[in-house]
Amino acid sequence: MSTIVYKCPNCKEGRLQDQGDGNMRCANCGKTYPLPDRVCPQCKHVNALDAENCVQCGRALKVVCPRCSTVNWSGSHRCRSCGTPLGIVGQIVQREEMRSEDRFTRMARGVAEQKAADAAASHARSSQWWEQERERQAIVAERLQKQRTRERQMLIMFGIGALVILAIFVVIALINAGG
Repeated sequence: MSTIVYKCPNCKEGRLQDQGDGNMRCANCGKTYPLPDRVCPQCKHVNALDAENCVQCGRALKVVCPRCSTVNWSGSHRCRSCGTPLGIVGQIVQREEMRSEDRFTRMARGVAEQKAADAAASHARSSQWWEQERERQAIVAERLQKQRTRERQMLIMFGIGALVILAIFVVIALINAGG
């Protein structure tokens, strides 16, 4: 995209430089001019920097490109971004491009985009469910390990209890036999 170079209409030699305040100044003679974006192409009134419409005649100062949606100055003949002719010609060209594209093709593209979005959402849900399943399995494995540990402890306690009872019977039997 090339930058437009404005020459001074006063001295015809100097280049106009943007001052950042909505004005341009000639580097040669020092004369100041408003930026072209501020000057209404219909009535030539100088408007505020952020004006959407001319305050004198009401004409729109900005036009949106029908192809790329770039905002352009209404005095521009072509879009500064994509080069599409602005105004009636640009709108007709854009409309014809839309007509030449088959409506079924547009619908198929929409269906394909929706299908891709659905597949992505399904994949995300599936990944989430698998993660929840892994967490559940980890909890079950931990509980099973704790249960086995408790069972081993109970078995050891039962074995010790059985040995104690057996020892008591042996001691009682020895006392009865000796006494």
